Amino acid sequence: MDILLSPSIGSNAAQSHPQWRLVGTREVGTLVKLDKGLDEEMDEELDEELHGELEVELDEGPDGGTGRGIGRGIGRGIERRNAQGNAPGNGRGNGRGNGRGTGRGNPPGNGWRGGRGNGQGNAPGNAPGNAAGNSAGNAPPVNPWFQKKTVDPFSKQGITDTLKTHFSGRNRVQFKRIVGQGVFGITALLEDTAQTPPKQYIIKRALGANTVQDLRQEIEALKQFRGAAHMTQMVDYRDEERMEGQEVQNSLSGLAGTSLITEYMENGTVWDLLRRVMEAQVQVPNRFLWFMMLCLIRACVGLMWPPRGDQGAATELEQVRHDVAPGVLSHNDMHLNNIMIGSLDPDVPEHSLVPPFRLIDFGKCDRTEKPRYLPADRENANILQGQPGNMRKAAEAVMRLITGYCGKEPLDAADMAGIQTHAVPLWGPAAQQQFPWLDLELRLLIGRMMSVQFKDRPQLEEILNTAMAAALGRDTRDYPDRGEAESNPAIRRFVQEMILDANREVVF
Repeated sequence: MDILLSPSIGSNAAQSHPQWRLVGTREVGTLVKLDKGLDEEMDEELDEELHGELEVELDEGPDGGTGRGIGRGIGRGIERRNAQGNAPGNGRGNGRGNGRGTGRGNPPGNGWRGGRGNGQGNAPGNAPGNAAGNSAGNAPPVNPWFQKKTVDPFSKQGITDTLKTHFSGRNRVQFKRIVGQGVFGITALLEDTAQTPPKQYIIKRALGANTVQDLRQEIEALKQFRGAAHMTQMVDYRDEERMEGQEVQNSLSGLAGTSLITEYMENGTVWDLLRRVMEAQVQVPNRFLWFMMLCLIRACVGLMWPPRGDQGAATELEQVRHDVAPGVLSHNDMHLNNIMIGSLDPDVPEHSLVPPFRLIDFGKCDRTEKPRYLPADRENANILQGQPGNMRKAAEAVMRLITGYCGKEPLDAADMAGIQTHAVPLWGPAAQQQFPWLDLELRLLIGRMMSVQFKDRPQLEEILNTAMAAALGRDTRDYPDRGEAESNPAIRRFVQEMILDANREVVF
């Protein structure tokens, strides 16, 4: 029995397979011989090994005798036909068929020519032998193995197909592309063409039926953070099962399942920034680091005192509230890829020189009545949830940008003037002589925020006041050894080169 393999398989693969013997090559592929017939089990085995690229099965007839063949259309559930006579398989021009000839001494039709679907060498036997063959063998049942498989609606391909279909007929909001995929969800870029210039948004869908609850939890969290300047803002959402949604743009009407639309931040993540800083081998200005710390502490304040604004509320800087009891929300996933960089805002002094840093991905955000510990180290409580956990992760993000540390969350401890801290990359024995350019007050603050013991950690309001005074009040005079490296022009140049110019087409 002969098998024709498509060109993408190649003769090398044909030679390496134990049950194939290479016969030769044709214009449309590699010809191999099987020592036994191709039964149903072997058919499925070969098709799985070749990923659907098995093309033609032939039973050779003797010269001067009759031959019978099966033409197969390859992929996408293309129709195949039995070719008894001159009815070749017509799968998009890929089907090949054997004419069944009864002519005198004519070889059977060997339809090798791809794209035409016509058996060659059949002319002598066409007239007497084809009428019966055409009526008897043209349309057998389609082999289920060659039919199009159902796409899981929660897979990346299923979500992509759903979004493309839903937004393809919309005049206002258009699907652009998939921009990110995590363990629990997929994000895609949308564009509202009714606005001038067109405004872009992010739509998020759950990746798997069991992660829909995480997306619903994120929606509930974002309702509380409406108006928070350092949290991503929800634009629209719809939960078809619960019959809930804002429908601000009416863009999600009719889209099954749960969907969340948020604003799009084109300047990437802190992880993107860290990677570029390491590649360029540049030092991050101290004043830039203070602005980053200020933003992340404001985000921690927002987790403690959510603004709970109305839909579409203007964003405001998060403030410590003495008239309202603090909440106990924990982000629980504040890593560098979940801290986005926003756009410069000349009207907000804290965001006019350095763009804001803002939290995203609140699928794990929950209410924690008291700090809890993971089993890894209950005694020292070095991985926390609740306010101390938020504080520690904020400090850790700044520390990573300073040191280039990309490892797991530090669990060891180092001594810092009698205080045990997890800021080992800054305070470990080998690190204390490093980073001589770093502001000592910032170094000490990070160490305290990452202290092993709660009692050694500063109050949130103290951190906020310290960061605000340093970010807005310091200039080159406070860094005499750094000179112009801490000037406003130098910081603007750093922002332009490391953030703005580098993220024109960010994919996160």
